[in-house]
Amino acid sequence: MSSKLRFQVHYGDGYISHDAYGVDLSAFERRECGIDKPLERSFGSIRKWFHEIFNVNPKTHFLTVQTVTNWGTEGDFWELMLIANTEEWRTYMQAALDRGWPLAMLIQIHQKAAHFGEGSTSTSSHMNQAVEQENEDQNMHVTEPEPQGIADQVGEKEDQNVHVIQPEPQGLADEGERIPGIVEACNTSVLILR
Repeated sequence: MSSKLRFQVHYGDGYISHDAYGVDLSAFERRECGIDKPLERSFGSIRKWFHEIFNVNPKTHFLTVQTVTNWGTEGDFWELMLIANTEEWRTYMQAALDRGWPLAMLIQIHQKAAHFGEGSTSTSSHMNQAVEQENEDQNMHVTEPEPQGIADQVGEKEDQNVHVIQPEPQGLADEGERIPGIVEACNTSVLILR
């Protein structure tokens, strides 16, 4: 028995649309790819394999991997889940095999942001994703920057009291996600001004 699983890989310059069943990737090109022992491999290994298959130079470009998921308990409503690390990859694989999901994903290739020179404050969300992906390969933990909130818009006034309240994770994010990585990302700080 082969340990290789077959994935429907969508890629190219298509657009993501939605219909009554959720995400629709029919505008993208599609190919079938076999991944050997996907449950045992790190996400860095999977991403490196995709770099080779799609001939992506990781010095100038980075790719994102979004898997097709259905976290709902009733009906078929398919969503894309961005995979950024090994834990998310393994969670996806286990859920896909347990729930009988079709093994499908969207690969998108992005050019890395140009170097703006020393001291520049220009950033790109794509560049931040690429740095996070590279750090994950080096087994480094990257924390998200603090969200820009109401206090930043009002300005720094010493006579105002700003309290930050961290809500306790309830295991349920918006739209029914139950994956710990998604839940943690959705539990952002709430700012209250008095």
